[in-house]
Amino acid sequence: MLARYFFRRFFSMGFLYYSLLLVVLLSCNLITKLSFFQDLSFLPLFILTLVPVASVYALPLASCLSVYISISMHFIHDELFLVYYLKKARRALTIGVVMFALLGSLVHSLMVFEVTPRSYKVGKHLLFAMAQKQLLSFVPGKFHELFPGITIFFQKKSFFDGNKPLFEHLFLAFNNDEGMNLFTARQGYLKDNQLILHNGSLHSCRKSKLYVASFQQTTINIDSFFGSDKKKPLIDHEARFLSLSGLVKGQGEHKPYFIELHKRIAQVGWQFALPYSAYVLALLKGAHSVVFGLTTCGLLFLGSYVLLMLASFASELPWLALVLFYVPILLLILILGLLVRRKTNFF
Repeated sequence: MLARYFFRRFFSMGFLYYSLLLVVLLSCNLITKLSFFQDLSFLPLFILTLVPVASVYALPLASCLSVYISISMHFIHDELFLVYYLKKARRALTIGVVMFALLGSLVHSLMVFEVTPRSYKVGKHLLFAMAQKQLLSFVPGKFHELFPGITIFFQKKSFFDGNKPLFEHLFLAFNNDEGMNLFTARQGYLKDNQLILHNGSLHSCRKSKLYVASFQQTTINIDSFFGSDKKKPLIDHEARFLSLSGLVKGQGEHKPYFIELHKRIAQVGWQFALPYSAYVLALLKGAHSVVFGLTTCGLLFLGSYVLLMLASFASELPWLALVLFYVPILLLILILGLLVRRKTNFF
């Protein structure tokens, strides 16, 4: 009965913090993406695709905050006084934390392995659909901003295969991290997530040097407009767009799939470790303010995020990536468990 009380307490507080963090993360993400949306009809559906992505970050931090602040508030009101003297009460608190951490890990595993990869793909296709719709609305003889930093001009527009636009005497300019690229083409059209240009030239300015080339046909991947790496495979084959089954099938042949698979497993491990760490730290520190709890949980989450990124960057050394993925989680749980056992004889 007492374990269920603690579990319900953690769950209700966790849902509250998750909702607040989700609003903050979605707002920050939309601020960076809002300039892409000249047509706001796509915005509500795009927000829905961002919810699973934001949840991957909001859920671990919210569960950590829930456990830490809940236990701290109990200390403040002297409601955990008897826990130190009643073995059943101590066990009930531990069971409540473990149940809550396991539930969070289950939800997080569904997010990182199935829901979030699908939302990545849907969100990217929404941007492609929006680009196609905007191109259909553009009129000849004017400069149009397709997306921030991407300008297009054409003298004539016709249609083929139904409503697919064909642009004649086309000019395209866009900036990326490498510099400015200017394209001219006699004809151009959009096919899926690619812009196909015929009989034109490329003027590229990179590091104060100008490069000029002519072509009969060239293809521009629209992924590059959204900051994607041009060296990566196409959208359906990128590691982050794959669900669990796709990663498991491809991990033997593709190193990025192997790294992405173990990164997601480690994310689930951190989802369990963070509430457990908050539980141990709350017992050791006792009553503290909400600000202290926010700082502590924020640092724990930041540390897990940094370790995951470092492991991802070590993709050329798979053994090192595996060490960075799993060893810190196991060491954290082991050290904190021994520490609280020795200091409070709690278990």
